[in-house]
Amino acid sequence: MMVVLPLGITTIISFGTIQYLFGVMLTPIARDLHWASGRMSIAYSLCLLVAGALGMVVGRHVDAGRGRLLLTVGSALAAISFWLLSMVQTLPQFYAIWGIGLAGAAALTYYPVSFAIAGQWFKAAPAQALLAITLFGGLAAPVFQPLEQSLVAHLGWRHALVAIALIQLLIAVPIHAFWVRYPARASIAREANAPARMPSLLLDVRFLLITTSAVLSVAGSAFLTVHFIPFELGRGWNAGTAAMIAGLCGFGSIPGRAFGGALLRRFDSFSILCACTFAQAVATIVMAAAHTLVPVGCAALLSGAGYGLSPAMRAAAMMAVFGPQRFGSMNGAQGLPLALAAAAAPAIGGAIFDRTGSYMGGFIIFSAAAALGSVVLLPLVAARSARLSFGWFVRLKKDVVA
Repeated sequence: MMVVLPLGITTIISFGTIQYLFGVMLTPIARDLHWASGRMSIAYSLCLLVAGALGMVVGRHVDAGRGRLLLTVGSALAAISFWLLSMVQTLPQFYAIWGIGLAGAAALTYYPVSFAIAGQWFKAAPAQALLAITLFGGLAAPVFQPLEQSLVAHLGWRHALVAIALIQLLIAVPIHAFWVRYPARASIAREANAPARMPSLLLDVRFLLITTSAVLSVAGSAFLTVHFIPFELGRGWNAGTAAMIAGLCGFGSIPGRAFGGALLRRFDSFSILCACTFAQAVATIVMAAAHTLVPVGCAALLSGAGYGLSPAMRAAAMMAVFGPQRFGSMNGAQGLPLALAAAAAPAIGGAIFDRTGSYMGGFIIFSAAAALGSVVLLPLVAARSARLSFGWFVRLKKDVVA
């Protein structure tokens, strides 16, 4: 617990102040500086792409035993970036700070680094430790989005950013520097056969189906993260209510992650993942179509539960297909397409708004995308549930399980 707790606390801060802040800041900054939301959204997309590009480099340093240093530097970089962002005047400055500075902070403080440190402590059975960290991560939105909305309302967006910089500097940096512990001898060994036949594995139909589903699901979630609050503000909801509903998406992820183990005892991971992705589709369209608090709030909880459980179920599905010894390589191969999806979706949503004056088209498109993401999993669900032996499935399985 003394390993997981500090990582969990700083996970809340990192996701709360980097990932979920953009949706809160989009409208007040756009209004004050007269910027188009679609052009602003480019910074969010750039942040995701740059962070994804840095992932491989960061991973090598984590494996070399520098995880605590990376976390500390990342939190300090976030504090500096938020301070600089409070003084921004032009779009190029905004792109540089959010799209590069905060991208570096995200790459250094998000799940991959925390997971790597926890995994080196709990090599025999890391799943519970990783699940605990994601449970903390589920609190990021309900904790920070209402807080950030309140700071903007009472201080203005510039002073709110200074306050957020102080949270990183005075809380996250000391925790990473002095509380996070690292194994005395961090192992950097890799199983020699783990990367074997990677080109053929990347063309495995099951890998392509799981990855396609993940891309469509992540795109919808990224769209909601950035554009849900501006959408509700445009419909006349007050900022506090919109932020509270957005926070329910994060809160809904907690029961999804908490009961993932129990669900796996009754259903296979492919069935659960398919259901989670379809739940996101339903929730997205309900959040757009409903106009009262109760159905929108319930849809936000459903969306959060589906999204919160999906990463764990996706990991379980990947391990069921390729085995744990190849999971790291295969999971890493999904990084770029997922980053591209997460980066493109907010930009597409912002462009739709700039062209039509409404976010409704974006909600329809990304709800349909999530629905398609559940459909592409159906062959895997059918094959495992009914124990069918498709010719291509058997041939490819022989290449993986030898």
